[in-house]
Amino acid sequence: MTCICLFLAFLPLMLFQQRTGHMPVPPLPAQQMPESRAAKPGTAEFARQQELAQEQKEKLLRNADQLSAMTAELKQMLNKTPAGTLSMDALHKTEDIEKLAKKMKKEMQGK
Repeated sequence: MTCICLFLAFLPLMLFQQRTGHMPVPPLPAQQMPESRAAKPGTAEFARQQELAQEQKEKLLRNADQLSAMTAELKQMLNKTPAGTLSMDALHKTEDIEKLAKKMKKEMQGK
C-alpha cells in the first residue's frame, strides 16, 4: 500500500520529465555592466555634477523645512477645531502637504 502511494505521489514528476525529455536550459551568461555615467574626479564634468548634486540637496532641505512647517500648521489647525468637525482650510493644507511630498519623492527618484 505504501509503495502504491509513493508511486502515485511521484507519477506526475516522472511524467513531466519524460515529456520534456531533457534538463532545463542553463541561463545565459551575464552581460557586462555598462560603464558608469559618473565623471572622473578632477574634470570639469565632475565639478559640475558635484555642484548640481549640492544644489539638489539644498533644494530638498528647503522643501523638507517647508513640509515640516506645513505639518506644524496643520497640527495647530486641528487642535483649534472642535471634535467631530473638519476645517476646509485643514483639508486644503493636507492636499498641499501631499503635493509637496510627491514633488520631493519625484526629485529624489530623479524623475
